[in-house]
Amino acid sequence: SGFYVSSRVVVTADHVVDGCPRVALADGTELTVVASDADLDVAALMTPERSRSWLSLASGKVRLGQRVHAAGFPYYSIAGTSLNLTSGNVSALAGVDDDGRFFSFTAPVQPGNSGGPLIDARGSVLGLVVARLSEDYIVEATGSLPQNVNYALREDELADFLRRSGVAAADGGLGRFDMDDGAPDGFEQAVVPILCR
Repeated sequence: SGFYVSSRVVVTADHVVDGCPRVALADGTELTVVASDADLDVAALMTPERSRSWLSLASGKVRLGQRVHAAGFPYYSIAGTSLNLTSGNVSALAGVDDDGRFFSFTAPVQPGNSGGPLIDARGSVLGLVVARLSEDYIVEATGSLPQNVNYALREDELADFLRRSGVAAADGGLGRFDMDDGAPDGFEQAVVPILCR
């Protein structure tokens, strides 16, 4: 999964595009990787055509317990090709090994959600979905099955990465919206499947 942060810049997780000979949208439009950071697990892609729909980055701090919504394409083409939206909350203010560049959330995600946006209640991108806790590892280590332990790169880390890469996010796009009213028109054009060809 990926999402527009300006009319021509799409962001996704680095592991989604790493090693891909060709990266494209579902309609075959080829994307160019313009910057990536394996340590943060983020990549910026450029599209040849402009989009009228993109998401704004949040400007406030991540708050423990705040509501979040994960948008993406889990099991793309196996379970269908429609955009999925799940909800949960911020469950911890750090990632694995207390890494403060990331935070934990409970909105269910599956393979295929990586690179998608984590949206706050006002329709802004709070983070970039990058991983979920390995069920096999935890079962082997503890004998218990983890539930909804997922990780996102913080918005400020994403914004810094984009600025360093010379492809900063743009204002405008879909602007702010109330997620309690559901996703607005254009949302399904702002969040897109990223295909490795």
